[in-house]
Amino acid sequence: IEDARSWNIRREQGLIMCAARPERGVDVLLTQIFPAILERLPTARLALCAYDCPNPQLEPFYRQIQQSAESFGGKVEWHGALNRAKLYGLMRRASLYCYPTPSPGDPSFSDTSCIAVMEAMANGLPVLTSKRGALAETIGDAGCLIDFDGPHAAVAEAVNRFAGAALRILEFDPDYAAELTTRGLARAEGLSWEGVARQVLAEQAAVCAEQ
Repeated sequence: IEDARSWNIRREQGLIMCAARPERGVDVLLTQIFPAILERLPTARLALCAYDCPNPQLEPFYRQIQQSAESFGGKVEWHGALNRAKLYGLMRRASLYCYPTPSPGDPSFSDTSCIAVMEAMANGLPVLTSKRGALAETIGDAGCLIDFDGPHAAVAEAVNRFAGAALRILEFDPDYAAELTTRGLARAEGLSWEGVARQVLAEQAAVCAEQ
């Protein structure tokens, strides 16, 4: 993962991005959280990316997502599948990575790692996501985690928490946004293969010391 600290990054104020399969929560972001953000921050924009491996059975759902995106006009950018250079370029433009997973259509889904979140942190992009599955372990204290694992009746409350946290990062608390950037960069260093190797060696040394 590349390190953002060596780059001259110019963030676009109010630009939110998400790089995920639509069925993993992009529908919640697009149809619920983003409109709630726009109510208080009309200059906000949303950039969406997806993987180039669509599920044919979900074609109607994908069309619905694209139609929803188009309904916002220039407020929503649909980038589709990007190569790494273009994805990192977008991560260097954005001011927030927002990933509210899972989708109500697939409530059983949980991430087992989430490389996109790691890449966002390595690019100095503040991360706002769900406290679910492996995301809490991947992010640690380097991002903003929202409890989005409750029953459907609690979704509206979670949407409000997501929107409030997004507005804090984007507009109301620049010191908090800068802190997330700093923590994310440090966290990403430990998630590289070199960082993982150091963790394994340290744990191995601790086990040997106990024997």
